[in-house]
Amino acid sequence: MKTRFPIYAALVLTSLLASCSKDFTSLADTDAPLEMKLQPVLAGETKASMQTSDLTEFWLQVENPQDPAYNYFTKVTKSGDAWNPADKMFWKNSSASVNYSAAYFKGHDFSQEEFADGVDLTVPADQSTQEKLNSADLLILKSTSTTYQATTNGALPVELQHGLAKVNIVIKLGRDFYDCAIGRTANPITDLVVSGVNMSFNFMPATAAVTAKSSLTDITPLYIEYKLTNEYADCNTATAIYEAIIVPQTIAVGALTITFKVKNGIYNWTNTSPITLSAGQTVNLPISATVAPPAPQYPKYQGHEYVELGDGLKWATCNVGANNPWDHGDYFAWGDPETYYYALTPELWMKDNKLDYSIYTGFGGYIMDFYKYASDEDHVTKYCDWEDDDHWSGTGSPDNRHVLEAIDDPATYNWGGTWRTPTFEEWHALTDNSQIEIRWEQNYNDWGVEGMVITSHIAGYEGNTLFLPKAGYFRAQDRNYSHSFYWSSTILNFREARCIEIRLLGLTMSTEERFWGIPVRPVSN
Repeated sequence: MKTRFPIYAALVLTSLLASCSKDFTSLADTDAPLEMKLQPVLAGETKASMQTSDLTEFWLQVENPQDPAYNYFTKVTKSGDAWNPADKMFWKNSSASVNYSAAYFKGHDFSQEEFADGVDLTVPADQSTQEKLNSADLLILKSTSTTYQATTNGALPVELQHGLAKVNIVIKLGRDFYDCAIGRTANPITDLVVSGVNMSFNFMPATAAVTAKSSLTDITPLYIEYKLTNEYADCNTATAIYEAIIVPQTIAVGALTITFKVKNGIYNWTNTSPITLSAGQTVNLPISATVAPPAPQYPKYQGHEYVELGDGLKWATCNVGANNPWDHGDYFAWGDPETYYYALTPELWMKDNKLDYSIYTGFGGYIMDFYKYASDEDHVTKYCDWEDDDHWSGTGSPDNRHVLEAIDDPATYNWGGTWRTPTFEEWHALTDNSQIEIRWEQNYNDWGVEGMVITSHIAGYEGNTLFLPKAGYFRAQDRNYSHSFYWSSTILNFREARCIEIRLLGLTMSTEERFWGIPVRPVSN
């Protein structure tokens, strides 16, 4: 019997332990410190400001009201898919509550004192790229309470919010901005600036309170997109969208100004009602520009607009026969002041002020037989050098004229006054001046035309610009755009005259046959 009692007692004790093992394990988990993991997420994501994938670090404060040994203040950084505090953090147990708050502002290392007392910050003014816009975003998490039991696998849910306001600037360009024949494919708006808002603020991390401070700053927003609409059957309109991050505040009537340029026009928009910007909220500012900007204003001389580049000449802004700097204008054989080609009726050609129908037989247009001073393919009646006397068929000896006379100059004949075709030397002087910039533009000033831009950097004429559109040339009845020329007033020989060729690499001095149809850009002294 002495041996049975201990065996019985041991069996009972073993049974009790087995039936209570689950409770003992649960009790041990509840009382033991547990590693605190992190699960940050950025709520309220927008197209413009930061998204969760952009977040790589933030500052975190954790306070355990029951035991200061489990208080933490640390910088948390991302490594791969893991979020790592500077030192490991622990829950005191599964039921003890913690209060925690978090903040992020690019380039600012928060301190524990700033979490307690607040900090003054300033939103960057240049937000013109996605990276710069992200750097303007303040991320906040005001003090929140939770326990290990309330989390998923013990991961502290750090749900950051956007602490500043976002503004969408939606600019609608009306139909007047469009050339219906060409249309517009690129955003013509430049130099957009937002003025009149405070960009400094005081931030209290524990409460996530943001208070604007007086500090007016001009903002360069991020350009988001440009899209055409079809509100009008005959012309497109378009909308350009920009976004900026701004300190929450109430903007009084007339305090906010948005300025931008389109071509040579400057537009200003001012708010006509108060605007309230709240943390984490987006406000749309619809702006309409319904009147197209004025055409460039140039001075006039003898009835025509001109530009001075500093070379002593007045350069006309248009070709002979053109109404605008981007128009091709008329085409002239060298020494013939009347065009053969009617732009409105290209099937008709003229000679001696009479319509010529030889086009229907395959002749006509800019050919030697049609040339005003040609008697046949190999002889001319005017502008012939002594060295070419065997090609002379005029009266007497070759006239030895090398430069156009006013009566034969398309510029003088059509415009009058002192307007004339530039000499070969005057064209050449543009290419031989280090203070004259020459560059090719695919779509100069949004006119939908490519050509050569000549800009002066000569003192007193800085920024003055001359545009030569790529107009091509005519030979016979065919217009060719593979090359583009402008006549000079100087001949080379009985068959050729000097001209300039405009091309991607610059202005090139050239010679072409006198009967070709080439544009003329007038000058005057």
